Amino acid sequence: MSHEDRSALVRLGGASYRYRSGRPGVGRVTLDVDAGERVVLMGPNGSGKTTVLRLITGELRPGDGSVHALGHPAASLRAGHRRRMGVVAAESVHVDPLPAHQNALFFAQAAGLSRDGAEAAVHELFERFGLAADSDVPPSEYSYGMRRKLLLVEALAHEPDLLVLDEPFLGLDPSARSALLDIIHVRASSGAAVVAALNGAADALALASRVVFLMDGEVVADDTPDALLERLAKRTLITIEVDGPPSRDADYPEGVTVDETAGRLLAISEFGPGVLPALCQAVLATGRAIRSVRVKEPDLADVFAHLTGQPLAPAAQSEDPSLPGAGQ
Repeated sequence: MSHEDRSALVRLGGASYRYRSGRPGVGRVTLDVDAGERVVLMGPNGSGKTTVLRLITGELRPGDGSVHALGHPAASLRAGHRRRMGVVAAESVHVDPLPAHQNALFFAQAAGLSRDGAEAAVHELFERFGLAADSDVPPSEYSYGMRRKLLLVEALAHEPDLLVLDEPFLGLDPSARSALLDIIHVRASSGAAVVAALNGAADALALASRVVFLMDGEVVADDTPDALLERLAKRTLITIEVDGPPSRDADYPEGVTVDETAGRLLAISEFGPGVLPALCQAVLATGRAIRSVRVKEPDLADVFAHLTGQPLAPAAQSEDPSLPGAGQ
């Protein structure tokens, strides 16, 4: 891995993109990712996560602003620069008649590895992701999770300086998830930069050194996971399932903010879970019955909802049907 340039490996300067349908993809996004950073993009479907990734890989060209990857304009990267990039897209593309092992070798050698180097790298990754026993099986016979693992092997084998990952944990079993996290942390510690789009709060916390929240194509927060969680550090989330309609007359305890919908109360306590008895008593006093109570400490998804008023949505929904592979 070459690291002669320790400056930002990804740089978006006020980048905007609008799809052919007229629907905005992203607007005025500014983002720098330095060597060794692990940046996770989070946001609901349509927030611009995959659009940002496709701008970084050069698949899309910004309408306004600039996008640089590996020190060069992303939309005009030469083949030699692209070999320094590893990409996991929302959809995998393989040569189905060839065995999975041959697919991985083809991509590794296309990225510049020698035959022996490609064999060694692919063998190690097949072992780590649990594909070794099925290396001679064509991808057309792989399950979804196995195809995702093969895509990871192809993106990682040549040890790229820049990893661009769209929902890299989709379809992975716990062992493969653990292996991927370990590989990413080791590669980043050696100077690789990582930009990943995902919405799993636990996955984001395990992977990220920085988290970027996107909403409606714009950055609403960019900070370390710890700094973002600190915004809700003294707040406990309490969900109470009830029988009966919302009440306007409930006398909830001090320091508790309650948002009521039919059948559910979402309470945020500034004094921890100790308010739970008083909160339940206030609910019962309105004549409603309590069906269940759940107490949890806030995670990154809760911080996003707190900052934007919108929940994180499941991934894998097309951002613009006119463009294949469009995602978050």
